[in-house]
Amino acid sequence: MTKPNKLPAQLAGNLDVPPSVWADSRRLEEHLPEGLIAVYTSAAGLVLDATGAALIPAVIAGRRCVSLVPEERGDLVALLDTLDAEQRSLAQVRLVDSDAVPGAVAAFTDEADLVLATAEVTRAAGWWPAARGALRVGGHAAIVCGTVDVGVHAKIVTGATSAGLAFTQHLVAVSSAVLDEAVAAEAVGDDGRRRRGGKVHARSHRDVYVFRNPASMTGLLSPRQAT
Repeated sequence: MTKPNKLPAQLAGNLDVPPSVWADSRRLEEHLPEGLIAVYTSAAGLVLDATGAALIPAVIAGRRCVSLVPEERGDLVALLDTLDAEQRSLAQVRLVDSDAVPGAVAAFTDEADLVLATAEVTRAAGWWPAARGALRVGGHAAIVCGTVDVGVHAKIVTGATSAGLAFTQHLVAVSSAVLDEAVAAEAVGDDGRRRRGGKVHARSHRDVYVFRNPASMTGLLSPRQAT
């Protein structure tokens, strides 16, 4: 098997996994941001979080974090009161409409170590130029994708590279400590009704696309060239 990468303990566990696979026996939504912050940010670096999941992991790690989330995520504002004074000084929550996230990101110029977003966020007009503009040279954008629609995956890659970001890696974040164990669930049809008999494999991972902000456009690799 491929030599394992040095990944954060909460993701790598004791598994002999290849560098492109992160394994986590707990909830990905809670612990994936921890690993991304550990790998792609430096001490006191800035995280721009458009997922609503990175605020607490970031400040615990000593990173500055600005979470840009819709009003229904007002629960994050309440979380600020649970932080100690030092952590509170690192954290901000800005409530913005989904179509206003690119503008909020664009307010930061050459500052962020990491821009973290979901595939849905990247669909907003102006997202990719805003994300690149907010990243410092050498900073990274990480996009978490939970759909099997290959068209969505393709748009993430083409959108990022068209904005001048360099494709770095496609990570597979697996929500099981046993990689070869089948994860089965009762089949559910498109109409939401359970089908009788039979089992299907449940989606047990998230695809994470990572892009780097290069010093220039020279030498950018396409995903095909980078593999």
